[in-house]
Amino acid sequence: MNMTIDRAIEYLFIRLTKKVSPEHFAAEVEGLIWLMDEQGGADIYRVMREWLYADQIEKVRAALAITQAALLDSDEACQTAVAQIVSRWPELKPNCIEFLQLRNLPNTLG
Repeated sequence: MNMTIDRAIEYLFIRLTKKVSPEHFAAEVEGLIWLMDEQGGADIYRVMREWLYADQIEKVRAALAITQAALLDSDEACQTAVAQIVSRWPELKPNCIEFLQLRNLPNTLG
């Protein structure tokens, strides 16, 4: 079977029962990282980083819920990403504030 981690995570996500929140999915994905080698874990975080910019709000919510790693390379990149997310989906502002708080970054979202 030739399946990339991108496709595997996507498959799991689209097959979720409606009872599972994107935040719970993120916690389970982070659990998978402990089962993977270093490259596999890095690939999972790469997918979650890409989901910060996804066109589906549920994917963005899942990415914002990642707690065990810095998905972006700098504080400025984090601030820019959450500002873009909130401008697109104002209802995700609390998620974005929590994302910043987990990284000990100031809330610049107002």
